[in-house]
Amino acid sequence: MSIIPARYSNNYSENLKFLQGAYRDLYNRVRSSAVNLSLESTKDGSLTLKVRGVYLESKYSPEKNALRYINGQVTHGKTVLFFGSGLGYHINALIGRYNTPGVLIEKDLDVFNAALHVIEPQIFRSVVPLIGIGEEDLIKKISSLPFGKLSIVKHPQSIQVHREYYRLIEESINRKLKEWAASSVTERAMQRLWVRNILKNSGQFKISFYGTHQFEKLFNGPVLLAASGPFIEDITGDLKMWSKKLPLFALLPSVPYLLKNGIQPDFIITTDAGFGNRYRFLRDLTVPLISTYSADTSILENWAGNIYLISHGLPLECNLGKANKLNLYIPMQGTASSVMILLARLMGFTEIYLAGFDFAFRGLKDHHQGAGFDNFYLASSTRLKNWPTAVFSRLKRDRVISTDAQSGRRLKSSHKLLLYKQWLESEIISDDISRLNDGAFMDKLKTASSNTLYSYDSKIKSEFLGKMRDTEKIRITKETVLDDIQKINLSIEKSGDIAEKSALYEVYRLFYGNLPDFVKIEDIGTDVAVAVRTFQKRYGCMER
Repeated sequence: MSIIPARYSNNYSENLKFLQGAYRDLYNRVRSSAVNLSLESTKDGSLTLKVRGVYLESKYSPEKNALRYINGQVTHGKTVLFFGSGLGYHINALIGRYNTPGVLIEKDLDVFNAALHVIEPQIFRSVVPLIGIGEEDLIKKISSLPFGKLSIVKHPQSIQVHREYYRLIEESINRKLKEWAASSVTERAMQRLWVRNILKNSGQFKISFYGTHQFEKLFNGPVLLAASGPFIEDITGDLKMWSKKLPLFALLPSVPYLLKNGIQPDFIITTDAGFGNRYRFLRDLTVPLISTYSADTSILENWAGNIYLISHGLPLECNLGKANKLNLYIPMQGTASSVMILLARLMGFTEIYLAGFDFAFRGLKDHHQGAGFDNFYLASSTRLKNWPTAVFSRLKRDRVISTDAQSGRRLKSSHKLLLYKQWLESEIISDDISRLNDGAFMDKLKTASSNTLYSYDSKIKSEFLGKMRDTEKIRITKETVLDDIQKINLSIEKSGDIAEKSALYEVYRLFYGNLPDFVKIEDIGTDVAVAVRTFQKRYGCMER
């Protein structure tokens, strides 16, 4: 190892001191790591490092090389996610220029240890280090990042050394980015309605409201999921028999057809915040309903059976702290079809059979259509694959088009339905899912054999119903919700006069979350006033 110049030795000492105070676990791991790497001097007196035959930095002028590299990075106003530390020259250059927050992901603890010589001590005041963490744990840690304001900066040589590690992380992040993009239009369009619904529904809590947290991994084995695609007609007779052996979950729009054909679901699911579903249920239907805080208020007010709640993680939902902890979290997917599949997985089911997930027409019979995935078109677009952008402008006047069925024949569908199908096959479908009827072709989707379903034992359904009876022990009580509401009220009061910008912003965050880039703080007064007036009317606990 060459002699390390004093400025790099000083950096190392200062960085260790900071890590000791701010990241004690990382500090202990760094101090106990066996450093087998030798720093080398470059032509201009800087440092470089060779790992597995790869020089992580230039052997001539790493600082100038880093400056050239960051010139192509767009990071203004974003959180920078660094893939690989190298020796940190690019981190110094980028943070020094843009003064932006960042997260550093580095697979190799020894490389990070060496990089502490180069990284400027002040960097760690705005960059969070995630070092030497396994893929699954790392994905959990970064799941809360602001994916709408994220810029990924890759260190090419670090990627080369640990290619598979960074590939898995990037795939996970891309899924999160698509999920964010797919939901962003819906969030903005439905935001005020969601807040109104949550406020109204939270005043309706009664003995029949239950949490779903106890459902996590409670079940196993097979489950039937029914959506409202018209091709479900092909298997109605079989579905009636299969549902006597296996638990059946159904989306609310499919329920009238199922009941008409003598098929009663064991669970009904809706996440609809609008008014379309209020005409699709029978008031005396006692089948349990799984819904969200933000769902159409008329459904939650009038449902005769037990109501179980999941959370989409909306800001006001999260402020119902005690109550929300009792619920499973499932990110909004734009279509309840995907939410139902994710719910089944969270509940522990390992064999998921889809009925009515057609994404196609049958004569004049239309698969029910939702909204909210418009931005997924844009998120999927590239110079080489630009058809999503080409149809983006047509979304509001959706057109009927031809597509292939799973069986190979031609079907009619629409741009929007194929978008939902594309989301399902690219982000949701895996080996645990099979399809029971025909519909628009989905990549990697298996078709189930009727013999397989008829071979199941009816005790599967009995065991499911037995476990369901036990879930009624965990309720979301009105007292719990009112306690949360009181805390929200105190937060509003502490914000002071909501006419002031700073207080206005705090109240906005309380109801809606962080202020989007495209909304000015001067323009949010109306939204906040509507939410506060609704809150005041609902609970009568604010006096202005």
